[in-house]
Amino acid sequence: MSTRHSSRTTKAVKYTSASEGSDFDGKKKKKKTPKKSTKTPTTPKKQAKKRTAPDTEDDDKDDKVPLAPMSSSSPSKTKRQKKDPTTLAAEARQKADAQEAKAVKASAKKNWEAWLDEHNIHGELLATEPAMDKAITQTNSLKRYGLKPAELGPLLRFEKKNPQYGGTMKLFVEDDVKELAFRKLGMLAGIEGHDKVVVDKGEKIWKEE
Repeated sequence: MSTRHSSRTTKAVKYTSASEGSDFDGKKKKKKTPKKSTKTPTTPKKQAKKRTAPDTEDDDKDDKVPLAPMSSSSPSKTKRQKKDPTTLAAEARQKADAQEAKAVKASAKKNWEAWLDEHNIHGELLATEPAMDKAITQTNSLKRYGLKPAELGPLLRFEKKNPQYGGTMKLFVEDDVKELAFRKLGMLAGIEGHDKVVVDKGEKIWKEE
């Protein structure tokens, strides 16, 4: 039998567990100690406490009036009520009267303008100058009696040079101007009939105004 050892070397056998009667059985197993972590422990953040308003005194609570809750629903529209037949008839009558009065006024104005055209004497002059206490200028005819220059066409006039402002001064007999103004008021009021009736009614209106 050859005494040569084999060139191959065998590795040492490691025993993972101790068998009965072996030397490893008496040895204590080493406990693994946990490694200390190098990380520093994080401390939990303190939550900021909300500040609460201090309680008001009982007197203040009594003074406060609780607000009424707001309703989310929109206010309901009120239904349009039907008018009473009597009310409708009265309104229709008033409307008809207003239209009739407007038509009468327009007709009266038209009659007045027609009368002016018919009686226009186209600037005929007086033979002599009227007395100062009986004469009236065109400007004063407008101020006192509300007659426009175009409405003085039916009256005789006297023309002379204006001593203060230059130009031509137009003088009228004041009684004629007054009668014409009364006629205007009577005719615009819709008065019809004899000339005296119209003038008298116009004079009454002028005095009332």
